[in-house]
Amino acid sequence: MKKQDTCRQLRGIIAAIDQAADLAEKYRYEDFCQDYKAQTTITGYICAITAYDREISTIVRVKYLLVPWKDLDALEDTISRADPASRPRILWRITTDVLSRSRPQLADVLRDMEN
Repeated sequence: MKKQDTCRQLRGIIAAIDQAADLAEKYRYEDFCQDYKAQTTITGYICAITAYDREISTIVRVKYLLVPWKDLDALEDTISRADPASRPRILWRITTDVLSRSRPQLADVLRDMEN
């Protein structure tokens, strides 16, 4: 994969993380659990993140070991395997915890690759 392709994938991941975070900020946890549309939208962002992440080459993954690549790879599977009752809680945790912790690391990788 070319460097520019990897940068495009990273920008896609970061944009989806930002969109999910922006949406989650509009909700309290209890309200989010009741809003199926918001849950569906966040699920779409997470699926996009997973799709972009799976395009990142092994070389990049090895070079930037601090990024939780495996966690990002597993996001979509985690959601699809969750029972419907726990899905809102899992979506909330992914959005407010996993993605928010991964974003700075991904931004660092993108900055490094663009230079």
